[in-house]
Amino acid sequence: MTKTAWLLVVTVVAGIGLIAFLFSIPDNDADQVQAEEARLSLAPELVPPAVPLAPPAHEPVENRVPVVVPEVTRVPVVVPDVTASPVVIPELTGSPVVIPEETRVPVMIPEVTVMPEVTRVPVVVTEVTRVPVVIPEPVQPRQAPPPVAAIEVTDEPATTTTEPVRESPAPAVTRVVITTERAGGHKIGPDMYQATTYGTARVLFRWESSGESGKVTGEKCTVISKVTGPGDYLHTDRSASCSGRMRGDLLVSTPGIYTITTTVTGPDGSEATGSLPFEIVAG
Repeated sequence: MTKTAWLLVVTVVAGIGLIAFLFSIPDNDADQVQAEEARLSLAPELVPPAVPLAPPAHEPVENRVPVVVPEVTRVPVVVPDVTASPVVIPELTGSPVVIPEETRVPVMIPEVTVMPEVTRVPVVVTEVTRVPVVIPEPVQPRQAPPPVAAIEVTDEPATTTTEPVRESPAPAVTRVVITTERAGGHKIGPDMYQATTYGTARVLFRWESSGESGKVTGEKCTVISKVTGPGDYLHTDRSASCSGRMRGDLLVSTPGIYTITTTVTGPDGSEATGSLPFEIVAG
């Protein structure tokens, strides 16, 4: 049978049941009324006596409100004609059941995943690296130091030989050079000085001793310097410097020519003398 035939059969069966239900309702109501009357006849004492109702009060016409009862809407019940559409039940024996094509549900068989063949990776074992093991040499035991020979100690003092220190010979002084400088006033020429407005001039002098090896220095000499000039002028200066300068300066006020004489005696006893004149001009 097709799907339409099955739906028609179900509809007819449901209509028959509905009609049977509607026809059974009046019978039930009549049975209920008969049961109620029998109950009242069997127990009249339980029913309260009827009380006459008072006549309704007359209300004036103007106070009466008309009650409008709506008309009951009659709903026609349509009963299908059972005889008009007979139910044909096909014979089950010998009637094949045909399943319509649209009800066929295709069965999807999932595709079986074929696992690929496992790739075999060859394992290559590399050569083991040989690490040389260095075995330290055995430690040799320390040898005892050789015995120290005994030193004989005597009371006699040790004889030490001291060589004399040879000192370089003292230089011999063979020459003395004298120079002059201005200490006050004005220098107006070589070894020539002019007195100031106060009538005085200041002059100082230096000496330098020398020998075969050059300039002689140090304070190992005996130096005597004398300055002479006009009016019996005399000034003496002493020092131990083989080369140096006078102490202080010469303060002269008389114009004229003055002479400086310096004698240097060297450490070896050699002696040399130098002399230099200078002139003072009035200011």
